[in-house]
Amino acid sequence: MRSCRSTASAADTLATAILAGESRRLPLPDPLEPPYLSSDDPPSHRPRPRGNIMSWLQPTGYEESLLQRAAETEPDVVELAKLLSLVPLVEPLLLRNVRRHFLSSSETETESRLWFSNLVAVRSTRGFILHQGVARLVADKLLQEDKTRFNKLWRFTQDHTAHWKPLERLERDLRYHTVKDEQDEVRKRLQDILRDISRERDEEKRLDMARWAKKSLPLVATQKNALEESHLLAQYAATALSDTADWSTLSQPRSLPTWLKNQLPEPLATTKISLQLHFDDEAQTLVLNCLEPTLADATLDLQGPLPARLHIQPAGQAGNWEIFNIGTHIPLPELTSHIFITTIDGRQFELDVEKQLKSAISKQGQSSGKIYLAHVDADTAAAEKLAEWLATQNIQVEPLLERPGETPIESGESAHKVIRLWSESASQAWGSIKRNFSLSLAQGLLLRTGNAAFLTGMDKPQNLIDIPNLLQDLGNKKIASKLKDKLEQWLSGTDETEDENDTPTISETRYSEEIQSLLDEIDDISTPPKRRLEIGDLLAKLGDPRPGIGLGDDNLPDIDWVEIPGGEFLYGEEKERRTSDLFYISRYPVTNAQYQTFIEAGGYESDRWWENLRRQEPEKPQWDHPNRPRTEINWYEAVAFSRWLAAMRNLPIRLATEAEWEKAARGNDGRKHPWGEEYITGYANVNESSVGGKPLEQTTTVGLYPQGASPYGVMDMAGNVWEWCLNKADRPDQVGADASGDTRVLRGGSWIYDPLYARTDNRYGSFPDVRLNHWGFRLLLPAPISGR
Repeated sequence: MRSCRSTASAADTLATAILAGESRRLPLPDPLEPPYLSSDDPPSHRPRPRGNIMSWLQPTGYEESLLQRAAETEPDVVELAKLLSLVPLVEPLLLRNVRRHFLSSSETETESRLWFSNLVAVRSTRGFILHQGVARLVADKLLQEDKTRFNKLWRFTQDHTAHWKPLERLERDLRYHTVKDEQDEVRKRLQDILRDISRERDEEKRLDMARWAKKSLPLVATQKNALEESHLLAQYAATALSDTADWSTLSQPRSLPTWLKNQLPEPLATTKISLQLHFDDEAQTLVLNCLEPTLADATLDLQGPLPARLHIQPAGQAGNWEIFNIGTHIPLPELTSHIFITTIDGRQFELDVEKQLKSAISKQGQSSGKIYLAHVDADTAAAEKLAEWLATQNIQVEPLLERPGETPIESGESAHKVIRLWSESASQAWGSIKRNFSLSLAQGLLLRTGNAAFLTGMDKPQNLIDIPNLLQDLGNKKIASKLKDKLEQWLSGTDETEDENDTPTISETRYSEEIQSLLDEIDDISTPPKRRLEIGDLLAKLGDPRPGIGLGDDNLPDIDWVEIPGGEFLYGEEKERRTSDLFYISRYPVTNAQYQTFIEAGGYESDRWWENLRRQEPEKPQWDHPNRPRTEINWYEAVAFSRWLAAMRNLPIRLATEAEWEKAARGNDGRKHPWGEEYITGYANVNESSVGGKPLEQTTTVGLYPQGASPYGVMDMAGNVWEWCLNKADRPDQVGADASGDTRVLRGGSWIYDPLYARTDNRYGSFPDVRLNHWGFRLLLPAPISGR
């Protein structure tokens, strides 16, 4: 892969007009760019496409159905929504004033019915936001019905939002000018924001403008009709935020102009990837693979974390923006001699197809007689430590980094043997690959750690050793000795005639055949939600043996703590850069069995746990299975429980702040869901009727969706129950307990809400004394765990 020299960007020419404050269209000299008209052409000669040249995002079928149902059942609510469609945020006072001024005969109740209607996408204490598609539909209808009323409404809206911040007013203005198809006005405002970015010295303010662009650009542009200013703004914002959402494809595959490039923040992270080609004989096409680089690979340096957007253009063909992550495979439509690759910040590279294929054909074989310890990148440190320990036991292994997407090494090739470290990270990495490598991965000896799930087709590998806490257990002489014995038996080929009653795992964990069969079904990604519900209830009857769900030997809640490393992460819908310290969070929400111990210990009678809290009598949960999440719990009760358990364990246990909760749910890469960017049906207990699924309409046993785990292995962060967080909704910095009644935050969505609410960045707030059958909580520990 070699770097390409970029041609001078037409955006640098446009900069003269933007920085000087002019508002006119300039010609683009690069013939590879779309043909733009010279500013010398009079407006009357400029061809206009059919319909609006700019429009908001196309409404989804779901949004269209929402509006249709509302129009049939609550036409007065739709009429009020129509009058509020030009503002990005509907504040309570604006809601009241618009209704009184334009719908004076309507009832006050109409306001609350709109506030809680399905037309609203997000609610907060400051106001609500209509679904974008709904807002577009009703705004267009308002303009078509009565232009005079539309203009009066606009002047009224301007007067009543004059107190807004400049960026908020700018988004409001863009909506108005886009609906009216006033292209020159839209261009002026986009040039304003580009000029402000170029002159702003404060990095955080420039990031605010990038976040504004992320939110606003999809309302005014698409790839087919975007203005030059839209392309520039999208490229700057996508680079600054390391964002890969659909709006980022408004960028053009060219170098970012110097006057914008110099205003970029330092990247959140730098990432190296290797792009390799292979020819798919079955599909008869070239496939571009994104892999973890080895020392021998040519690498592509990315200015941001994965996933990343890359523009892929085979020579002589049209190009497209594609999302790349480790394991991504992009089939190319036609054979080609070279492939041109452009990063989102405009750096260009070239792949020589012939050289790549020759390199793949002559791929270095593995030498014979070795023992390889295969592992994924996330387990490199663990593999190295295990190899060091094995060396002290006279077992020499060579750590071998495997890149999900490449065919895994198999035992027996060239007389070598393979031990494969199978962790939760390995399960998730290989499970994200569309091609199924289960048979190859199950070859050799599988050394499984934690509760790593098997992939479909890997059920009951022939050679398996379970050692749940690998690095800790190596310090346990009894467990380490047993691990060595089993490894030596496997290496010598004498382990095939073991006694049927021999210990199934190194840690001596033994489940009955019936329970183990149910646990295997949970790990199978193809198990449907309804069956998962049944499995959870069967485990409740048999006695759910999984750690972290019931009680310990001391009859106190057994919490399975998951380590969340410190460091930078992306927070919120706008992916704000934040930093967290190391902490631990419970793998599951608190269960009925665990909460019941608090009640039976006199938790509601002791004043010690209720200081500055409002106390009520406990309410019985609707579903009282011991391994389901405890519901009908308000914020005060969740805090009281955490205080009690903290005292019992002598640990500073508490609820998580919403920032800590979000870090545990989405990792450091800003993903929309715990498992990745896109929602996948069957990965969480939510109401999937909007995406073609059948809702379970109740809570489920915790931990039934391992495929939906967060990057750290935390379960149920999407769906099942909303989870109380420590901080207030309108003042996230306030975490102290009080009886003020101020709203507190809930996160994660629940079984009763659709997938939109289960996004990792979605906020929800409620009064702290409210109890519902889809609200629960989980625990956090901010200090190191002794002996861990």
